[in-house]
Amino acid sequence: MSLTKVTNSMILGADACVFDFMSPAEIADVKARTYSLDVSAAITTAIASGAKTIIFPDGGYRVNSGFVITSSTPARQFIGQGQATIKLFTAVQSSIFEVQPGNAFLYFKNLRLDSNGNKNDGLQTYGILTINLAYSQFDDIRCTNFSGAGMEHRQCVYVIVNNYTCNICFYGLSWQRYLGIQCTAATVNGAYISGCLRGVTQDGAVAMQYNQLILEYCGDTVSSDAAFHLDGGQCQATYLYCEANNRNIIIDDATVDFIGKYIFAATAADIITYSGISFNERGVVQVLPYEIQTPRLKPDSLTGRDLTIGENLVAPVAGGSVKWGETTTERVTGTLTSGTWTTIYTLSGQSGDGAARKGYHYAVYAGRADLTTGYDTGVILNGTLYSDSGSNPAWLRVSGNSLQINVTQSSYGLDYGLSLMITNGIGAP
Repeated sequence: MSLTKVTNSMILGADACVFDFMSPAEIADVKARTYSLDVSAAITTAIASGAKTIIFPDGGYRVNSGFVITSSTPARQFIGQGQATIKLFTAVQSSIFEVQPGNAFLYFKNLRLDSNGNKNDGLQTYGILTINLAYSQFDDIRCTNFSGAGMEHRQCVYVIVNNYTCNICFYGLSWQRYLGIQCTAATVNGAYISGCLRGVTQDGAVAMQYNQLILEYCGDTVSSDAAFHLDGGQCQATYLYCEANNRNIIIDDATVDFIGKYIFAATAADIITYSGISFNERGVVQVLPYEIQTPRLKPDSLTGRDLTIGENLVAPVAGGSVKWGETTTERVTGTLTSGTWTTIYTLSGQSGDGAARKGYHYAVYAGRADLTTGYDTGVILNGTLYSDSGSNPAWLRVSGNSLQINVTQSSYGLDYGLSLMITNGIGAP
């Protein structure tokens, strides 16, 4: 039997301890962590009492039903002390805390949320489920054994999650659309998520920030589910750490900036796809302390300027070659004229002092690219060709400053390909 105790703090709308609304037997059960008595009615009374802050003292709370927070609910803060644990016992779809649309400025801190089910029981249980929530914060929350998600936010804006821990849930931390509207501007600072089909997942969502995520034993080798799973949208992930996952990353038509990503190989390969309407900036950019990886590296064609990174890498406006330090790599393909010496490349720097002199290392084919009889590698220096085979092929020569090929339609075919690594002159010290 639950008892209701009216205190001055409740009348003033300050704090309410849930013990004030429990019978001695319920309090003893909570303190002993036996989970034999349902205390959900007492907690519901505390939440509706008029108090702004609900305190859960250290102990284990059995609840057979969850708690709905509406925009008119007086309670705005839910604080656990010690290792306060709320465990849901249910056989139907339930959430320990369900925050209905229109709420803002809620605060949850230091609560352990659990269920008597498991992540695959199909009941769609949640530790915390919020809908259309704004300007709210969740600190030091731990969720275990939920078959919907440990924590799921739908159509939220300006939500902050700090030091979140989740273990063995279907989804660990989920950001979802509601009535077609995605989440916006949420931040996660520190999370350890383990044993979930998806550790972190977002459906759309923009201006999302993930800092110091640790994801382990998540993902799936058969289905398209990963520890870090994005279905559209945009985010920045700083110091993402993945280890022992079945699959680390799935990015489907989303844009992600990774900073300081550290990933161990997973059982199944990562999946990165772009199936929506393409645009120039679409892609994944990784910015690490020691390297930059980007699928789009182009000069500024509007101003006619080359793209230069430091003093080493230059991507020219005209395209066709990339200069790295004093070395340039070029690739040329085309079609020859049958039975005629056809110039495929014009050499430079074959004479003069050391500052002007260039060296060429070539790989070339004539005919089909997979036809080994029409393939040769070697170097060109001072206007002379030196084949790596020790004998220059009859179909390849240097004439003046021209690299030329002469084949017939019936011998090799008329396609050709040339790859050149060009070393620029150095000059006197």
